[in-house]
Order: sequence, then C-alpha cells, then structure tokens
Amino acid sequence: MAASAVMLVVATVVVFFIFDSRSHSNSDTLRPLLITMAPAWILYAFAWRYVRAKRAK
Repeated sequence: MAASAVMLVVATVVVFFIFDSRSHSNSDTLRPLLITMAPAWILYAFAWRYVRAKRAK
C-alpha cells in the first residue's frame, strides 16, 4: 500500500505540472486537477480501508 501511495503522489504532482504548464490562471490549474485526481484519491482511500480490514481479520 505504501508503494501505491507514493505512485499516486507522484502521479498527482506530474498531473499538476502538466495542467500548470498549459494554464493561464490558478483556476485553470486547480479545477482540472481536482476533477482528475479526486476520484483517484477517493478510490485509493476505499482500497486502503478494504485492504486494512482484510488484514485485520
């Protein structure tokens, strides 16, 4: 799970820099970043909870 968290953080930073290089304002960067990465982070949180519950059994 730690390796996947690191990969998700790296992916978030890369996506941020891609959006930032093509934007003209802060909202042109942050809105697409949130729309793109929020579902990935939410899915990661659910997967983390699922794996943690399975390991606790």
